[in-house]
Amino acid sequence: MNCNTTSLGSIQCNKLYFFLSLDTFIHVCQALMITSLVLGMCGTLLALLGLRCTQLSFSDKRTKGRISIMSGMIFALAGVSSMVALSWYAVNIITESFDPLYAGTKHELGYALYLGWTGSLLSIVGGILLTCSSCKGNQKYLREHGYHYAASGTVNEPQIYIKQAKTVIPIKD
Repeated sequence: MNCNTTSLGSIQCNKLYFFLSLDTFIHVCQALMITSLVLGMCGTLLALLGLRCTQLSFSDKRTKGRISIMSGMIFALAGVSSMVALSWYAVNIITESFDPLYAGTKHELGYALYLGWTGSLLSIVGGILLTCSSCKGNQKYLREHGYHYAASGTVNEPQIYIKQAKTVIPIKD
């Protein structure tokens, strides 16, 4: 607290809001948001290195695929980190606003929280999409087993599927 005395003898005191005097959950939320930003930057750098058009000393597709998968996981982790921080902060705002014995300043949920939740969700979805698009396991399976199209005579004609022959034989009555 900072107190000043005026020339008339009155004392005026103001609270100093120093960042060390904040609640513990605010410090944790700040740390989670900074962690999310650092992870997002690392994910961006890894995603740039994992692009097919980027030529570095490692240019084989397998290594670039692994780098892209890692960057997608980092993006998703960054989104989860910011989502936890924003949700925890919102829960504390809501519990303080409904507490009749709380004497401090009551806050409301604002646009920053909604934008943060949207950004977190986009980061999680983007990380999942980047990870899934970099996985090449299904393409190898499809090349080995493949899909084959065999046109039939009519639309509702019963058919026999033979796995070994990989063809469709229409049944003629």
